Formats: sequence, C-alpha cells, structure tokens
Amino acid sequence: MAATLVGLELHHMKNDSPVNAFQKPINLHHNLALWQDIAALKCTLFEGCAPITAANSTTEIAELKWEEDKTTIVGKLEDLEAVKLNFEADLNNMKVQQEAQGQKYHVLKAELDAQWEYTKKMSEKMTVLKKKAASLEEEHDALNHDIKEFKHKMIVVETEANDNKVKKAQFEAQLQEV
Repeated sequence: MAATLVGLELHHMKNDSPVNAFQKPINLHHNLALWQDIAALKCTLFEGCAPITAANSTTEIAELKWEEDKTTIVGKLEDLEAVKLNFEADLNNMKVQQEAQGQKYHVLKAELDAQWEYTKKMSEKMTVLKKKAASLEEEHDALNHDIKEFKHKMIVVETEANDNKVKKAQFEAQLQEV
C-alpha cells in the first residue's frame, strides 16, 4: 500500500523536486496516523463506531489524497483562469492598438493619395507651363529678331534720309547756281 501511495505521489508530483516527492509519503503516513487517532477518539466519544480497518484507512487515505489533488487542481485552474483573463485583456489591448494603427494607416494613405493626386496635377500643369514657356521663348526670340530687323531697316532708312537730305541740299545748291 505504501508503495502504491509513493507511486501515486511521484506520478502526481512530476514537476515537484525529488525532495518534495519523498516528503509527501511521510506526510500522508503522518496524516493517516492523525486521522486514525481522530477516528478512534470519535469512536470513544460516540459509541457504536465501527473499528478502523485497513480498508477504512485506505479509503480515508484515498479521500485525503483526492482532497489534496482537488485543491491543487482547483488552485491551478484558478491560476490558469487568471492567466486567461490577462491574455484576454492583452488581446483586447492589442485589438485596440491594431484598430488605432489601422485608422492611422487609412488617414496616412488618404493623405498620401491626396498628395499623389496633387503631384500628378502639378506635374501636368508644369508640363503645360513648360510648353507655354517654350512657345513664349520662341515668340520672344522671333520678336527680338523682328526688332533687330526693324532697327536695321531704321538705320537704312535714316541713312537714306540723310543721303536724301544731302542730295536735296546739293540739288538746291545747284538750283541756286543756275
């Protein structure tokens, strides 16, 4: 029976240290002795109790073991529920952060799209303005050429006018002589 209890305790205490695994059977034997003393005392106080037998002791040990296991499992379950609640809270926080990031993303994407559209429009406008500037530059060059030709013609006309004044003066002088 003790070997079975030690086996159950060792199986139950997989994650416990070896020292604890050896102390548990001693504690169970101590608990059994205490339980037997309490049961004997009850029988003395309340007549008509059945005598404590090995079968009763084994059942009582099993019940004690069950209560210990139950307490351990309930404690672990409560710990796991607390961990689960923490994970759920973390998950909710991450969902909120993800939603905020998603909103930021949409705002930034909208801004980027607007800037891209503006850039495209300005690029098209610049292309039109460059064509217009090139056209105006050609027109400017043509007008400068026309101005140069006009100035040249004016010089020619002034020269001819001066020549004509000189000729007129010469003809008037000849006429006066005649």
